[in-house]
Amino acid sequence: MNSLFITLIVTVLCLFFSSMVGYALAVYQFRGRNLVFVAVLFILMVPFEILMLPLFRLMTALNLIDTYAAVVLPSVIAPIAVFQCYFISGLTVGGVKG
Repeated sequence: MNSLFITLIVTVLCLFFSSMVGYALAVYQFRGRNLVFVAVLFILMVPFEILMLPLFRLMTALNLIDTYAAVVLPSVIAPIAVFQCYFISGLTVGGVKG
């Protein structure tokens, strides 16, 4: 039951936040837009195994060990979901405008 609960929470939050970031990157022109997009691509290239120890240290510093938040927070904004939303939003908006 815990796995189902965590999966549902992570899925809903990841879809919500990643779609907002991807849409903002695709549609709005703002200062630092390219820097944010390059950062998303770089994070996409880093294997999760390299990020596990720093994430564990962060969750320890925030006193979130043995909580649902420690499992959910690192998974909320997935770079692959941001990239997909950016790509799909760019196609959709570009098709409507063009």
